[in-house]
Amino acid sequence: ADADEDLSLTLADTVINAAEDATVGITLTGIDPGNTVEISLAHDSDVGEDGPVDGANVVTAVYDSGDQWVADVTGLTDGQIHVHAEVTDPAGNVASVQGSFHLDATAPSDLSGLVVQNDNGVEDDDDLTNETALTTPDGEGVDQGGQAGTSPTTYYALSNEGAGTTGWITEPTDLVFDGTGQTGTSNTVYYKQIDAAGNESNVSSYTFTYDDTDPSVS
Repeated sequence: ADADEDLSLTLADTVINAAEDATVGITLTGIDPGNTVEISLAHDSDVGEDGPVDGANVVTAVYDSGDQWVADVTGLTDGQIHVHAEVTDPAGNVASVQGSFHLDATAPSDLSGLVVQNDNGVEDDDDLTNETALTTPDGEGVDQGGQAGTSPTTYYALSNEGAGTTGWITEPTDLVFDGTGQTGTSNTVYYKQIDAAGNESNVSSYTFTYDDTDPSVS
């Protein structure tokens, strides 16, 4: 089944997120003429020495073109996924090769509760202040389907979800707020999390007015 002993399996990515889980790319080379191919994917815990065990939730890759196959693993839950390629020649001899990737198709927790640390306007909670330090959002660092040893990163943007003055940045102290006071434009801070696999939470926002202009005296 593998006369030249050159059967090889390569994955397009070793971490698959929600944007990729419907089209996992698999490259299989070294297939001898006349051989048939079957590529199955299942959780590591459902795989034995000869591939997926009976009763396992198994996904079968479909042929694309050339030496490429594609698998839709949206029906599998997050975790380490085993890829088992089996090649059979016309005489019934079988050769196999394996690979694996981590499936993380779950977005991190949505964030909430971001406010200025010192809302020191005349009225309590009036979102008018002369300070710009922000609190830590609720839910920061919570990855609902992430890989062990990783945590999501929080991103901030000022005005128009990153298309405005700053773009998405990871350090809120780099945001440059409008300081013209109540007659100026209020500041909207957008914030979200992105996990190690590239999944994004929904975008949250907080609006306040920053006024660092001394009052005039006449």
